[in-house]
Amino acid sequence: MTKLIGKITYIMVFFVLLGGIFMPSYAQTDADTYRAELFTAVNLARQQNNVPTLTLNDKLSIVAQTSIEAVALANSYDVVSADSIDKLLDTHNYNAGIFWYAMHYNREPQEVVNEWVSFYAGEFLSDIYSEIGVGYAENRFNDRYIMIVLSKPGESVLPTTMPPACENPIAPYPIKGQDLIPPQSPERIAQIRVLTDLYDSLAQGWLNDALVPGAVIGLIDNGEYVWAKAYGYSDARTYTPMTIDMIFGVASFSKPIASLATMQLYEQNIISLDMPIFEVVTTWQPVTSYNIMEITPYRLMSHTAGFPTANSPIFKENFSPTPTLLDTLNGLGRRGVAVTLNNQPGVSFAYSNAGYSVLQLFIETVTGESFADYTRCNIFEPLGMMMTDFYLRPDIQENHAVGHDELGNPMPEFQIMADLAAAGLQTSVSDFARWVVALLADPNTPNVLSAENIALMMTPAEATDGQYGLGFYLTNWQGEIIPNHTGSTPGFRSYFQLLPDQRHAIIVLSNSDNGEIFNNRVVGQWLQWLKSLGEIEGSTAEELEIERQTNITRLIQLINDERANNDLPPLLTNEYVMRDAQSNSQMMASSDDVEGHDLGGFANRMTTLNYGFDYFYYWAAYGTALNAQGAFNIWYEDEETFAQLFLDETFDEIGVGLSTSGSGVNYYAVLIVRR
Repeated sequence: MTKLIGKITYIMVFFVLLGGIFMPSYAQTDADTYRAELFTAVNLARQQNNVPTLTLNDKLSIVAQTSIEAVALANSYDVVSADSIDKLLDTHNYNAGIFWYAMHYNREPQEVVNEWVSFYAGEFLSDIYSEIGVGYAENRFNDRYIMIVLSKPGESVLPTTMPPACENPIAPYPIKGQDLIPPQSPERIAQIRVLTDLYDSLAQGWLNDALVPGAVIGLIDNGEYVWAKAYGYSDARTYTPMTIDMIFGVASFSKPIASLATMQLYEQNIISLDMPIFEVVTTWQPVTSYNIMEITPYRLMSHTAGFPTANSPIFKENFSPTPTLLDTLNGLGRRGVAVTLNNQPGVSFAYSNAGYSVLQLFIETVTGESFADYTRCNIFEPLGMMMTDFYLRPDIQENHAVGHDELGNPMPEFQIMADLAAAGLQTSVSDFARWVVALLADPNTPNVLSAENIALMMTPAEATDGQYGLGFYLTNWQGEIIPNHTGSTPGFRSYFQLLPDQRHAIIVLSNSDNGEIFNNRVVGQWLQWLKSLGEIEGSTAEELEIERQTNITRLIQLINDERANNDLPPLLTNEYVMRDAQSNSQMMASSDDVEGHDLGGFANRMTTLNYGFDYFYYWAAYGTALNAQGAFNIWYEDEETFAQLFLDETFDEIGVGLSTSGSGVNYYAVLIVRR
């Protein structure tokens, strides 16, 4: 990408608004008017100089707006650079650009443009640019901050056609629906409801804590897809709600899919697991002093073939033409590093994307089909995974979540790569659940792979020290092996875990580079819930949840009754504050420590939700089997604190959370806020 040139016209000291979000004071209509007038003035100047006019582009305007708000917030132009704008343009597949901005520049648009033309005519009036983005902000003193970005679009590398139809279509594998349908027993439904209610109370707070825009969670129980829920946003900038059918880049989820494809070929006696792959692969081989004839499908699937992670050529091949698989293996992709064999095959475990790229080449050679076509016709369509593929077909593109970086900025919408088996999979929670259900299905049910070979994939492989099977990480949890895998690609993180003996599983997909933080908390809560099942009998789980809700309602009533006794209006519940209070109570219960809460992010979370709380009080109470009256009494006995916390007439909303630790201690968290 062509690097940008930045032009600065004037700088003035600016106040910093706490909370991390720039909130302009201007009327929106005035801002829109100024942007429109600035755009008109730019094109007028170009017309007068016989230069083609520019088209206003919404994506470029987002780049300009985001950048100028950052400048205003930081009170420094240093936060905007050629590299930072270049990165933002890259996310929208723009390959050239230039920008100008003005700070504390209170003149009219035409005056600003005249000055830009006078100083930067050669660049400002260049005919290589075809599109423009405009950004505008004001501080509370009505000082103007403006930016324009000129650019031209890059070449699209996205597919525009649907893949060919499968020659011998297989009837889709049957799968149940979701939302706790029969034949789940009432007792089991009650148990699962405890977990899903916890997610409903905690998930949004976890997303906010980790600065993750959105996520989807799916549960499989007794071999059935029983529940799924979406939280947050698929696009943080447009506040587009996340849905359970949103499609994510799930990266290394591709590896167990590739292993399943390999095992299908093994089950059909087309290959053996210990055959030298370079007996059939003749189009490429690694540069190495080791014996490549010791590289087998088994060793490729288990990461013991000798290919190191450092050689992996994948990710973000977003330029035209897209490199082929052979290109990337030969080092012609963006990383420019050819794949080599650095270790003796069969000796030790070394997680390797490159190894799975070689496995892909092997599958394509044996089948005579592209890897994408083979998996679609032999795995995805037979399982009814109609919105899953290794290419972003037009129908998949339309429903794709937007990835975000660690600061919440949109990432490239799509990663185009040739290394499909390593990290190219695109899927949704609902689609991937179909694959998981097939793995956990009744052994007597027709499947895409026999139960015997599914079990082999989940068995510790040779030379892995028990940590990996054939396409699965293996974790020991309370004596039970948990097959699992994570996925990481720019803007997305994914995680699934299976309990084959219990035919139970969880899937988490999130759309941020911070998603690992959220995903780990979700899975951690799942494991905690599983542990509690041995202590909570079926119907009791529902009763405990009813008791929890009753205590919360009762505590709020006790507080409001006391306010009424002091001629104060009642505190109203607020869903965001309730959620945050529950999150804090859960954190205390998880650590079994009253100091285990996290209030540091509360104000930021409220600001992120545009809820603008300017102050709050927090109080906690805890004790074994402590009920609402007991918690209230603890606070009531401290008259000074009670009056400060509960009898302040300036506070108007409340949130209450209650969670129980493994030792039976009830942790109450109360948040009282002033709007």
